[in-house]
Amino acid sequence: FKKKEQAAAEEEEEAEVAGEAVAEEEVQGAEAAVAAVGRVSAIVLSLLGDGFAGGKPMPGTRPRRVRDMSGTRPRRVRDTPAGRRRLARSKANAGGAAEWGVAVERSPPPSPPPLLPSMPPPPPPPEVVFVSPELAGWGSVGGLGAMVAHLAAALAARGLRVSVVLPHYASRGGGSSGAPHAAAHLFDLSVPLESSRGDAPLSVLHGATEGGVRVYLLQSDVHFRAPYAHRSPADALLSASLLSRGALLLLERLSASPAALLSNDWVAALAAPYARHGAWRRAARPGGGRSWPERWRGTAFVHLVHNLEPGYDGSFSGAEPALSPSLLLGLPPALLSEERPGAAPRAGRGWRASLTRAALLTADSWATVSASYRQQLLRGGGPLAPLLRAFPAPFACKLGLPLAELRASLHADGLLGLTGHAAAKASLRRQCFGDGWRATLQAAWPAAHGRRSGGGG
Repeated sequence: FKKKEQAAAEEEEEAEVAGEAVAEEEVQGAEAAVAAVGRVSAIVLSLLGDGFAGGKPMPGTRPRRVRDMSGTRPRRVRDTPAGRRRLARSKANAGGAAEWGVAVERSPPPSPPPLLPSMPPPPPPPEVVFVSPELAGWGSVGGLGAMVAHLAAALAARGLRVSVVLPHYASRGGGSSGAPHAAAHLFDLSVPLESSRGDAPLSVLHGATEGGVRVYLLQSDVHFRAPYAHRSPADALLSASLLSRGALLLLERLSASPAALLSNDWVAALAAPYARHGAWRRAARPGGGRSWPERWRGTAFVHLVHNLEPGYDGSFSGAEPALSPSLLLGLPPALLSEERPGAAPRAGRGWRASLTRAALLTADSWATVSASYRQQLLRGGGPLAPLLRAFPAPFACKLGLPLAELRASLHADGLLGLTGHAAAKASLRRQCFGDGWRATLQAAWPAAHGRRSGGGG
């Protein structure tokens, strides 16, 4: 009877162990499913951000109920072969059983991808330099300064680096009344002059406009007194030479290699000739290094024509051999002379020279302020017409004056209602030079000097 009872107990225990094995397999399957759900949840939570981590429920869902099994009593295992096998399986699955019924923890965020190798910085945008006798807001008496200011601002708005080099006029304190920006001293330059004049000291001032255009002012109270206020043709030639040489030496000092240099009007027309012919620079700075023309090989020189009417075209004449432009400017006579090669000078005629001619013979292209004026110059019959027509594609850049802003500025200055060219010009001169503008110009431009040497009208 005892043997039968023991056999029945073993069969019952075997059946119970078999049932527990099936239950354990179901538990393991459920644990695997929970682990998979946990991994997916961790990925989703990492994408959604930290706001949904830490067991916080998703919006619109109910939190999952977690069964607390900490207070349950471990089940008694009999000391039989089946019980020992059951105990061994329980110990092997202790890790999974411990996680069963516990809330899924968020897996650590994935490690960030490896950093890309350092890339070289993008190249700087191209640089454009204007050399001009005028710039609105800094020193201007007419439309030339306004045109240069608006063209420079338009190029800067397109992402280019734009600089303007112009004289610092003593009579205006370096800018028009109410100029929003002040100029600070940057450094000094020593510009070589021809013959026995020695070197001319220049002080370089630096400022900036609202559009990000950099402004460099060349200060010389002797040569840059006022716009176009030259006492004689020789004085005009020296001022033009000093402006162009000073601009080139300034760019060399700044280690600047602009993509384009635009010379404006005859006053700045010698920029390209002095860049192509560097005898003046070699005499001032002998030694090694690359040649002066080689330094400007990557720069396109463009001469911007504003007015080629007689008196504004940069043509000069004289009878004194000592004041010959080739001697004053240090350039080959063929660049300056309008005489045909090999022609003998006429008796009593003296010398004649054109700064615009020198610019057209050395520049890469030329431009002007409107398409109609370009056609007028190309169809004209003046002494410079053959040189103008020799270029394949001269371009025209419109004045581009913002009329709405211009009218608002005139209204603010009380000039909007003025009628007549004379009244507007007199008001502009008073604004630029003060009430004593007439005496200043008469003192700088004697009445005996019959023919004007040029100017920005």
